[in-house]
Amino acid sequence: MIPTICVRNDTRSGPNKFRFAIIFLLMLCIKTDPVYAVESHPGINLESMYSEAVIAYNKKQSDQALKLLNELLVASPNHVEGLELMALTLKEKGDPTKAMEVYARLIKAKPEAARGPYYFEMGMMYHKANKPDLAKPYFEKALKLGFNRSTTQLFLGLISFTAGRLNESEKSFTEVKSGGAPEMKLLAHYYLGLIHFKNGYGAGGTYELTAARNLARDLPNSKMTTDIAAGADKILAPFNKDQWFGNMTFLTEYDSNIATLPTSAAAANASKKSTPNLMLNGGAGYMTSPTNTVQWVGNYRFSVNKTTNVQTKSYEYFNHTPALFMNISPLSRTTGGLKVEGNLAFNNMPKDPEQPNGAYIFRKYSTYFEGSPYFRYELAKGVQSELEAGYRKITNDSDPTQSGNLLRVRGSTHATTSSQLLNPGASVSYEKLNTLGIDTRSNSLDFGLFNTMKLSGSDILNLSVDYTLSRYPLSTTSRSDKTTVARLSAVHTLSPAFSLLGEVNYTANSSSLADAYSYNRLAVGFGMGWTL
Repeated sequence: MIPTICVRNDTRSGPNKFRFAIIFLLMLCIKTDPVYAVESHPGINLESMYSEAVIAYNKKQSDQALKLLNELLVASPNHVEGLELMALTLKEKGDPTKAMEVYARLIKAKPEAARGPYYFEMGMMYHKANKPDLAKPYFEKALKLGFNRSTTQLFLGLISFTAGRLNESEKSFTEVKSGGAPEMKLLAHYYLGLIHFKNGYGAGGTYELTAARNLARDLPNSKMTTDIAAGADKILAPFNKDQWFGNMTFLTEYDSNIATLPTSAAAANASKKSTPNLMLNGGAGYMTSPTNTVQWVGNYRFSVNKTTNVQTKSYEYFNHTPALFMNISPLSRTTGGLKVEGNLAFNNMPKDPEQPNGAYIFRKYSTYFEGSPYFRYELAKGVQSELEAGYRKITNDSDPTQSGNLLRVRGSTHATTSSQLLNPGASVSYEKLNTLGIDTRSNSLDFGLFNTMKLSGSDILNLSVDYTLSRYPLSTTSRSDKTTVARLSAVHTLSPAFSLLGEVNYTANSSSLADAYSYNRLAVGFGMGWTL
């Protein structure tokens, strides 16, 4: 649904300046309500004749006004006020061709710096006549002279949108949105939403249409506001609903050096044992509409692995992670929220600790509870930045000396570009782990780079590299580690619900206590994913 526009205006000038009035947006036409002309300075015969024409115009006696103006202009062809009143009278009488001829005379009669109103009027009449290619140069000249910027940009945006020049149109509507009257801002939001959806920028399109719908409901009721609210509701209908979501993945993996479950960014303890590893991950949740001011998202995730090497049974874990998210204005450029998350982990342990080669059973391994506020800001179109801070309370039932708390701060920036191969991002984070045991207390600083490559409509490749510096300041052996993790994952979509997965992970940990903690680890896996 494309709303249309009506502008009413009066570009007559006084002795020193032009005056005009604009805006009520309704049908793509020009409609002028009664306009009362203002008499020029009193003079001799010419000014008397002009005054009589003004009186006739105000009495809606257009033929009499035109007769007097013709006589005036015979005597004084460049009488500016007379030409302006004649153009206005002809326009209101429904004779745009003759009105444009008069505006052309005004353009010649005035210096370039004073021609803005006349360029604008010429653009308006060509636009009404459905001749956008002829209207556009006049609007551009009016804009260059700084005349009526917001309204001029509005019409330039409409012309570019109709012609399919979306980037050009987006620039015009963005300026209208930042400085136009409420009715013009309404149109700018609406068309920007359509442009973003056409360009594949769903988040931006949803945000702009939501803003248009909300503004339409706040403005006085009119056909335009009703049409825009209805059009936005229709487009937003797929987003404006609560919904369930879920996914599950199954991977078969070979791990050259399987490790313990990590509690922080610091390197996990490796087993120095290799094994095939079967992994099942999944989750389900429910979220309210993202068009709400406050969105709630609740979910549950799980992960479980099974090794086939009997010597690595103690590296099998079963994780349960419930979480609740509160997102404030999630579709806005500036948003924030709070995440509350818990975790319960079970570890496959010998049923009898004295018999490590005997039967195994899953027992409670650890729990944690975390609260994390976050702030997100869209730096530019497709460039998202986020800052998150969190506090985690950890209880380790397997080794109480590793119980404690974790403080972390993470900042990241991610760009979605028009390139299929370049959608980069970067992150930096800091973690401080305080445990009961002094040897496991650590400070970690992590730097990350990542990129998403959209190889085709069904193939996506993700690459990332993380480099972590970890120090154990109270360790009796003065330990420090440097950890590099490189990841490559691929997704091939088979259908809306199913996809093939592949991944390669390589970890290299260099420790000051090389014999105890340095290691290399390679994990290669493939499998299948399902999405609700």
